[in-house]
Amino acid sequence: MKFSINRDALLKPLHMISGIVERKQTSSILSNVLLKIDGSTLLLTGTDSEIELIGSINILEVFQPGSTTLSARKLFEICKSLPENNEILITEEKDSVVLSSGNATFKLLTIAPEKFPSIEDEPDSLYLTIEQQTLKRLIESTSFSMSNQDIRLYLNAMLFEITCNKLQTVAIDGHRMAIANTAIDIADPDTFFQFIMPRKGVFGLSRLVTQNNNNQITLTLNKKHIRAKTDDFIFTSALIDCRFPVYDRAIPKNIDKIVVIEKEAFRNALNRVAILSYEKNKKVLLLIEKDKITLTSKNPENEKATEILPIQYGGLEIKVNFNVHYLLNVLNVITGHSVNLEFGMPDNGVIMRDDTDQSAVYVIMPINL
Repeated sequence: MKFSINRDALLKPLHMISGIVERKQTSSILSNVLLKIDGSTLLLTGTDSEIELIGSINILEVFQPGSTTLSARKLFEICKSLPENNEILITEEKDSVVLSSGNATFKLLTIAPEKFPSIEDEPDSLYLTIEQQTLKRLIESTSFSMSNQDIRLYLNAMLFEITCNKLQTVAIDGHRMAIANTAIDIADPDTFFQFIMPRKGVFGLSRLVTQNNNNQITLTLNKKHIRAKTDDFIFTSALIDCRFPVYDRAIPKNIDKIVVIEKEAFRNALNRVAILSYEKNKKVLLLIEKDKITLTSKNPENEKATEILPIQYGGLEIKVNFNVHYLLNVLNVITGHSVNLEFGMPDNGVIMRDDTDQSAVYVIMPINL
């Protein structure tokens, strides 16, 4: 194998693949990236055996086709260190690859491409297309509510639900829940399909799509995998085979108290009172009265922070404790001017949502101390 390629063209897919490939692997081949020439295109593949990313790049000139694997991290670091727009000549030798660019030369060891694992194809059950920026919004609106390293696999994951021409994402960690949805076009409006994507797959898919890109991304699904295709990448993730909780049961019922508060003022005040909150539980007390809310935090050193904000509310007093970071996570993804805090029984938690956008809903449970 021998070819030349532009450094900048190679850098972007290598950066994406480096997010998939981990340095510490049980098998050395999983630390490598597969390079394969297909006509005038270079295909780069990285995998951890559950997630796979394939990037395609136009080659400047092909001298000899072929395929090989080498360290993804080292190849990325070498490319990153070279000057912009440099041409790189890649030449395969017996058990190594030589990279030449300008006056610099690098020799890297290879592993035979036949040892590189691939995710087997399965018959597809569902096919849909969605704008990249829409999918990005769904993921970012809910991913912060996923748990990390919980023994219950569904908490370290995100539920994707397709029903009634709607795509919905749901994430829960036992203390909070985030739900977001968007309308989609699907051939059969009666389709009902659920799949659970692991945390690493969710963030891998999020890196693939961009916020300000209205280009389409194609999703194909089966019982074991989801595959996402853009113009330059093919991303595949294994799915989790487990039962997701009936999430709508966690949404508080009998809402009879609605507080409307300006989002930025609320967020800034929470950031300030969080400075003196107890590090162990990051508790902040919300005292809600007619037309005002008082935020209070304390710590074991008897330090205290208090701030009062105006609100739109005329009901009975509400006094409830929350983890301040959970409130801030929601406020950081809401884009509107005001946020609603909706209560039934305070012990059942609070519903938070954008005052003018009903496509996302957030539930946060109180700290009962």
